[in-house]
Amino acid sequence: MYALLAKEVEQITKISSLVRRLESVPAFRYACGFGIMDKTPSESVFSRFQDALSKVHFRI
Repeated sequence: MYALLAKEVEQITKISSLVRRLESVPAFRYACGFGIMDKTPSESVFSRFQDALSKVHFRI
């Protein structure tokens, strides 16, 4: 959830760009609630989560 909020705040337009930033910037990954050494969720994970949120009228 934090990563999708950060996507909007940082004006990152694509989920693929968000994933790349999470993979390349450990501080950003940590700020989004992921461990610095943890694997970054895939684009499909973020897309499915965003779709699930939209179905309950929580739009990001």
